[in-house]
Amino acid sequence: MSDSAHSTISQTGPFSAHEGLDGTSMRAAVTSGKRAIAMHLLGCMLSKIWKGPEAISVLVELVARRKSEISACLDEGNLTMQTTASLMAARQEITRANLAAWDASARAWL
Repeated sequence: MSDSAHSTISQTGPFSAHEGLDGTSMRAAVTSGKRAIAMHLLGCMLSKIWKGPEAISVLVELVARRKSEISACLDEGNLTMQTTASLMAARQEITRANLAAWDASARAWL
């Protein structure tokens, strides 16, 4: 085994050759908890139902609606530890390009 191959294995593990875009969304979901796995599966479902641009538009709409729901919860004063975490997540900028990358990763994984 060459030194460069050995250093790659020692840095990312024996499956480093299979790491990349097609595993990104699943790896992120598995390491982030149950809700993230559900979101990954949603992304996979959307990518099976619609072509890229349509699926991404659905994701954009879902993100916008969820952010609105979280804001309404804040406005109503219904804050719990869970909604506080959701509020922090809702304040993150999630661009169409971010959702397109997620869609591409889900499609590659499928």
